[in-house]
Amino acid sequence: MPWKILTLLAVGLALLWETRPAYSLAYLSVLLFFVLQGRQKKYAEKIVVERFSKELFLFPGDQRAVNLHVMNPTLWPFAWISVLDRIPRNLITGHYPQRPVFSLPPRASQDVSFQLTAHDRGVYRLGPLDVCVGDFFGIHTQRYEVKEGQTVVV
Repeated sequence: MPWKILTLLAVGLALLWETRPAYSLAYLSVLLFFVLQGRQKKYAEKIVVERFSKELFLFPGDQRAVNLHVMNPTLWPFAWISVLDRIPRNLITGHYPQRPVFSLPPRASQDVSFQLTAHDRGVYRLGPLDVCVGDFFGIHTQRYEVKEGQTVVV
């Protein structure tokens, strides 16, 4: 929110001073904080996240990786993308859920994996996925949810 106020302040100063540097600052501010945010939001919704398998069968004590395929079908590069899979406590390897962060160039894809450890018997549901996307300047972040899940039988 403070970035929008600073942008409006830069536009106001440009109108008062009427100099080339003031107008340049105003145009740059409007471009960075309004136009690029709208473009990033539009293209972030087109990111495709798929699971390689729908079901996974494990024995207690087994460790296995859950693989995701993240695709960027657009011409917009993403500075960073973070994917968090909602994994039940009985399947987490270590103390905290893994949250990989990576960049994704235009028309590229990335494979992401999470390590699971089966502790107790049961049927568990992985997902949905929380996907966060950010810009190069660290100003705007979009977050959305991918409903695709996966079943793990221990």
